[in-house]
Amino acid sequence: MPRRRLFDGPLGEFLRKYKVIRRTAVVAAIIVAIYFLGAQNGWWSSQQREPKSEDHITAPAEELAELVRPVSDILADSPDGERLSALFLAFADCIEGDKENLVKNTGQVASAHSRSGRLLFGDELKGKHPKLGKAVDAAIFAHIGEGDLPLTGERRQQVVEVFRALAWAAEQH
Repeated sequence: MPRRRLFDGPLGEFLRKYKVIRRTAVVAAIIVAIYFLGAQNGWWSSQQREPKSEDHITAPAEELAELVRPVSDILADSPDGERLSALFLAFADCIEGDKENLVKNTGQVASAHSRSGRLLFGDELKGKHPKLGKAVDAAIFAHIGEGDLPLTGERRQQVVEVFRALAWAAEQH
C-alpha cells in the first residue's frame, strides 16, 4: 500500500518543492523549545492550553470565520476537534511569543505546522479526515498569502489570527 501524505494540497507541494524537511525539524524543535522554556519561566501561562467545554476561544472576525468554516464542517461531531484546537492554539501562542523572531518566513511556519501535527498525532488521524489538510491549507494561504514570504510584524499577526481562528473552528462541534 503506497504511503499517503498528510497534506496533498499547496502546502504539501511547497514542502516537496523546497525540500524543507530538515529545516522544518529544526524550526519545530525550536518552537517547541521556546514554548516549554517560556512556560517554565512564566513568559505565558504554563497551564495546559487544551480547550475544555467551559473555556471559550473568541470567535474570529466574520471574514476569517468564513475562511475556517470548512474546518468546522469537516470536524463536526469528531472528538479530534478539541485536540486539534489545542494544537492550533499552542502554535498561535508560539508564533506570538517568538519575540526573538526565530521564525522568519511563512515557509518556516508552513513547515513547522506540518511537522508539529505529525509529531503530535503520528498516524492517528491519517485517513480519518481526508479533506482536513486541504481545508487548513486553504484557510492559511487565503489569510497570509502563498509562497515563502517574510514574516513581518503584520504578517506575523495574521499567522496568529489564522491559527486562533483554526482553533476556534476545530472546537465548533
